[in-house]
Amino acid sequence: MTYDPIDIIYRTLTTRERLGPYGWFARQVAAHPIRTGFLGGLTAIAIALIRGWEGARTMPEAAFILCLLVLVVWTVLFFFMRSFFESQTQERLEVVRRIQLDPDNGFVWSQGSTILCEESKPLWRLCRAPEEQNTPDNDEKPWLVWLVMTSEDDPAARLDKKVLFTLETKLMWKEARGYPIEHHTSDEKLPTHVASPLLERGRDAMSITLM
Repeated sequence: MTYDPIDIIYRTLTTRERLGPYGWFARQVAAHPIRTGFLGGLTAIAIALIRGWEGARTMPEAAFILCLLVLVVWTVLFFFMRSFFESQTQERLEVVRRIQLDPDNGFVWSQGSTILCEESKPLWRLCRAPEEQNTPDNDEKPWLVWLVMTSEDDPAARLDKKVLFTLETKLMWKEARGYPIEHHTSDEKLPTHVASPLLERGRDAMSITLM
């Protein structure tokens, strides 16, 4: 099948593990909140004693109680903040990605100089998400669909081929209801107007299959 080459460049957000000292610290607290809280309390106590040793020596009982309170507060605080530190182990970055598709070179999905996925003989199909509630009574309601890419070289049956790339977008119910129900994990999400050229490849493939 011949078609015009497709070249889509877009920005998206991606999540990666936070690097550097803060990322390391957040991972330690998230994994061991009680231990790191206890060590943090001991550190705070050590600093306080070094700076106020004369006062602690004068009133050792009061100093002991204060040190114990500091230790408990730090430990409890870190324990209850473990979810916050877990969220800090990841960071969201804006990246530029590119999807290229042409009859000669096939499909290439890249991020900068990194190839995320490529296939010389892509095979496409469209499918829709199952109805979580009642079937829509409005044909213009947006419905989640997936554009699924497999390989023509895969010897398995059409629906048993290994899925290489899955694009999530939305189509009106009047079109989406004509596609089979499947469930997939999305590799990429694009709005309909951006994904439109790729959707045409899926529509063409579905029309040939259903003939």
